[in-house]
Amino acid sequence: MNMKLILLILILIFASVLINIEASKLKEENRKLLKLIQNLEEEKIYYENALLKSINLTELEEKALRMGFVYPKEALKIKVRNEKVISIDKIYFVKPNE
Repeated sequence: MNMKLILLILILIFASVLINIEASKLKEENRKLLKLIQNLEEEKIYYENALLKSINLTELEEKALRMGFVYPKEALKIKVRNEKVISIDKIYFVKPNE
């Protein structure tokens, strides 16, 4: 009986050690994935900023107006910071010719 109990305790200790090793591996993998996600988000922001710097909005606006596109009379301007809406404003546009 004592031998079975000792064997059971040893098996439980061994199992808990194995579980802790696997948990450590998973935590390390999680850290690597979080770092990779952060790097990808930084790269995305870099490319978005580079793209926005390369776009000439005034030129695009003039081309759109020449093609017949017009401004909406009413629109909403939604400001978002850190994935949260911080303000919603109603904007009234008029065509530059009017």
